[in-house]
Amino acid sequence: MNKSTITFIFIIGIFLFGCTNIRVIPEEEKPIELEFDELKSTLNTCVGTGKLVASGAFSGRLVFQFASKNDSTYLLFTDLLGRRTMYMQLYNENSNIWDMKNNLRYSYDFFVDQFPAMRLLTPLDLTKVLWGASPFIDSVDSTRNSELKSQHISVHFNSEISQFGSIITGLELQDHNANQNITLEITNREYGVWNPSLVRSIPSSVKWNE
Repeated sequence: MNKSTITFIFIIGIFLFGCTNIRVIPEEEKPIELEFDELKSTLNTCVGTGKLVASGAFSGRLVFQFASKNDSTYLLFTDLLGRRTMYMQLYNENSNIWDMKNNLRYSYDFFVDQFPAMRLLTPLDLTKVLWGASPFIDSVDSTRNSELKSQHISVHFNSEISQFGSIITGLELQDHNANQNITLEITNREYGVWNPSLVRSIPSSVKWNE
């Protein structure tokens, strides 16, 4: 796996915030809506699967499994032949990335250097979306939104109504400067379930990419 492929895998997963489209329904029919902090405190864990598709400068298709507990998330990416390609650990605002094919480790800063727009995004944004919550709710929303527009990046979320309110089921990212389109779709999500097989340590023998 070359550096471009590795970067595309990560950027797909990390470019994750924007405005969610929510169907307007009568007040008496609305389910209880929980924000991210309420979801994780109420349900504790979340697991699921998804797929990533990219076109433009980086093209390809991958599938992934994820498991998330509180602010910690673990993702395992495979190609369409089932070969493991990437393992990611997201801890609140920090991350570890393991290129399993070339046996190299990468930092979040490495990807920020390759893609400056990623400085606007955090690993926690990805965790929130995998839970089905929009990260577009904090006090810096307007500032981040203005910076996205200035860099010609747009994000569209798909959502559906559940017993927990409107939850995110997918997104489309467009980087207009790079002429790149990235789609992420959550194909299955279960709350209150855990997948311990996704929690692993990156071997100390794995060298950092330099």
